[in-house]
Amino acid sequence: MEEDDDFWVSSIELYPRASRRRRVVKAIVVLLVMGFLVYLGLLYYSMTNVEVSVDRVGFSSPDQLLNIVASRRLSIDVYLNVKGRGVLPVDVKSFSSDIYLEGQYVGFVKSSQPFTIEPGESRPVHLVLTLDASSISAESLASVLQSVIDHNGEVMVALDGKVEVSALFFSLDVPVRRETYVLIAPPSPRVEQAVWSKTSCKAGESVDFQVVVSNVYRSQRLTGTLEVAVREDVALSQDRDASVYTYQLDLAPGEN
Repeated sequence: MEEDDDFWVSSIELYPRASRRRRVVKAIVVLLVMGFLVYLGLLYYSMTNVEVSVDRVGFSSPDQLLNIVASRRLSIDVYLNVKGRGVLPVDVKSFSSDIYLEGQYVGFVKSSQPFTIEPGESRPVHLVLTLDASSISAESLASVLQSVIDHNGEVMVALDGKVEVSALFFSLDVPVRRETYVLIAPPSPRVEQAVWSKTSCKAGESVDFQVVVSNVYRSQRLTGTLEVAVREDVALSQDRDASVYTYQLDLAPGEN
């Protein structure tokens, strides 16, 4: 009986120790799972808090736009600003966008230049994108070009795209949209009308003239100095400036 008593006492003493170990293991597993879930939540939060904005859009070579009907290609400069608003680093994988010129769809561009955005970081990104407009009709491209000419070289450019961000096995698209106006020539007013009160005059006579200029831009205010040179038609010789009149201009878009 003494051996049996010793056996039962040993068993009773061992049981609480094994139970405590199991509870400790369970607690550690629960903490690890909860920690991993919190980490995943922070990753997702960081991904959804990546802020992407388009600072500026331009053309690598403005002459390309004037030749787009023939070449069907166009190099576009896109300047992005990417900000990390989360608490963990996030990978930025790619940028892609549909491109519209003067409201006409002209093609799709994509750039894959991956980088990592850190929490609180603000990073400027310059992308040079080549647009292939070979699938766009010549009529549509000619319509775009005519609108640009009508507005003195001002182009309405619209981007409707996305930036792909990822972390671990998550992937998310951040929408990027921007509509802006780009000038491909120095800003200048358009001369709508220039008329004289007389077509000829004698020495000592006065002649009135009227010049009407307009601001045909949609986003650009015109301010500065306008010089109007009156030239004298000299028989059998070169014309010469008779007088130069200076005017101060301040024209809002669409004003004349």
